[in-house]
Amino acid sequence: MGARASGVGMLSIAVPESLVDHVSQLLPEALVIGCPETVDGAIDLLPDDINPDSYSAVAFGPGVSLEAKKAHNQILKTRRPLILDADGLNLLARKGTIPTLRARPAMTVLTPHPGEFERLFPDVVETGAPAYSLARKAAEMSGAVIALKGGRMVVSRPQGPTWINPDSTPALARGGSGDVLTGLSGGVGGDRPAPAPDDRRCGQNGGLVACPGGDVCGGPADGVWGGCLDLEPVLGSGFGSSSGG
Repeated sequence: MGARASGVGMLSIAVPESLVDHVSQLLPEALVIGCPETVDGAIDLLPDDINPDSYSAVAFGPGVSLEAKKAHNQILKTRRPLILDADGLNLLARKGTIPTLRARPAMTVLTPHPGEFERLFPDVVETGAPAYSLARKAAEMSGAVIALKGGRMVVSRPQGPTWINPDSTPALARGGSGDVLTGLSGGVGGDRPAPAPDDRRCGQNGGLVACPGGDVCGGPADGVWGGCLDLEPVLGSGFGSSSGG
């Protein structure tokens, strides 16, 4: 949903073979790729004729489950910008975050919430340390861009400035919102010829979207904010009202 709303020119989605028809009906404008499945119906690995390097950017993690180890190993080898979230992060933590990322041939963007961050970087977490300090240290150690989600999203590159988004909101803690950010990040990375996704812009719009999204759905204060599916209609307005610098 986030990738579609980003304005990406062409969207491809890899799903278990049994879900191809269903996802094709939901997103008829996307190219839906059927993948071999595990016994429990998760993606096992990518088809032989699919090369991740043929895409402008790759996003991996939401909905794949911890069974997608083979696909995860394939994706990590891509020479394209890679955005990891959800079980893409959990699988990375099991492999060894820092050595795995240091061996990556291209830029990697991680979008963890605090729990995922602790699993990824247990040696970095310090009680009471500010989020910007943690994100910066993790970025420097891993060579990845860290978009640490929270009440104030922090985006840090391995070198250069660290940004704190003042427009972040707890409304985005709703389940599935991070998946929208992952798609948005992949779409931004795939729709531009830059060597890596504009991580600052993704983090900025992740916060901007929540404000109109909360208004549209009644606002998080009254407990009726609708969730991730209600973010897509306002993603375009978030991009239109923000700078892309």
